[in-house]
Amino acid sequence: MAASQAVQAKLSFLFKAANTQFASCPELSNFYLHQFQKTADHANVPLADAVQRLCCARCGALFVAGINCKVRINSIDASKRRKTPGRCRNRVRITCHACRHPTVTNGSTTTLLKAVASPGLSVSVAPPVDVPTGKKTKKKKLDLQAMLNQKKAPSPSSSSFGLDDFLSSL
Repeated sequence: MAASQAVQAKLSFLFKAANTQFASCPELSNFYLHQFQKTADHANVPLADAVQRLCCARCGALFVAGINCKVRINSIDASKRRKTPGRCRNRVRITCHACRHPTVTNGSTTTLLKAVASPGLSVSVAPPVDVPTGKKTKKKKLDLQAMLNQKKAPSPSSSSFGLDDFLSSL
C-alpha cells in the first residue's frame, strides 16, 4: 500500500532527526525513532529490513554497536542449517542495552556471497596470519635483545644529547 506524501515526509523527517540528535541527546533520538515506528505501523507502511535492523523494535533506540547495544554472531549447527531456507551459517543477535530486547537476524547466505563475488569483482580476503615457529621467535627475541644492548651502550661519536640524556638530567 502506497503511503501519502505527508506520511512519507513525516517518516523522512523523524528518521533524519533521530540520526542527527543521537550524538547530542540519545533520549530525543529514541523518541523520534519510536514515533517513526508508530507512524509507519499506523499508516501500514512496510519498512525495509535494513531500516528495521537500525533500531530496537521495543524501545526505539538507534543501534550503535558498543555504545548502546551488544552485537554477537552465533553459529548454526550443521543439522539445523539444512532445515533453514537459504542455508545461513550464522545469526546476528543485537541486544539493546536500554530494554535488553534481543533482535535476531540471519547472517549472510552462501548464495548471497556468491552473487556479490561476481566475475567482474574481486573479493579480497586477508591472508591467514602465520604463527611463528620456535626458531623464528627465538631469532626475533635475540634481535630485540641485541637492539636493546646497542641502545644501552654509550656511543663515543655521539656528542649531541638525546631524549634519555635530557630525562636523566632532570
